[in-house]
Amino acid sequence: MGVAGTEAGLGGAAGDRHGGDGGDWAAAGKRPTTDPPLGPLMMRSTAMLSKRVKDPVLHYAISWPEYEQLPKGRMLGIADRTLADLGLAEHQAVIVAHDDTAHPHVHVMVNRVHPETGVAWEKWKYKTRLERSLKEQEKELGLTQVPGRLSGTERDKRVQRRPTKGE
Repeated sequence: MGVAGTEAGLGGAAGDRHGGDGGDWAAAGKRPTTDPPLGPLMMRSTAMLSKRVKDPVLHYAISWPEYEQLPKGRMLGIADRTLADLGLAEHQAVIVAHDDTAHPHVHVMVNRVHPETGVAWEKWKYKTRLERSLKEQEKELGLTQVPGRLSGTERDKRVQRRPTKGE
């Protein structure tokens, strides 16, 4: 259900990626503002609290098949849950939904730098943790369960053990 990466900047995170339209809707969690275009500006200011972090933005997309047309509240709830499961619930975030494809999807841009402590969130194995959160939610919400690549039994089934000496 998701794709993730980190970025150095916050410029245009809420709109420039998809023609500058800002998406179908935008929301923010631990949001620096209720005005989505101002979010990236305030997040950039917070990111400067940490002099060492080179990539202050965690960006990931969550998408669903065309036949799963989820309401805004459900998509926002799933995005918020991933933030909580990653330990980022207290960090500034902007969540944007786009209608530029047939399948519903949201983009989550979150500031790795905590807005009060200035400490950067540790991204170690974040893709595995994100996938685990999404897989749990797929099950709980009765959504299409997509095979994972990084966590759980799907990975364990794929990884073939090397034969030992004498086999």
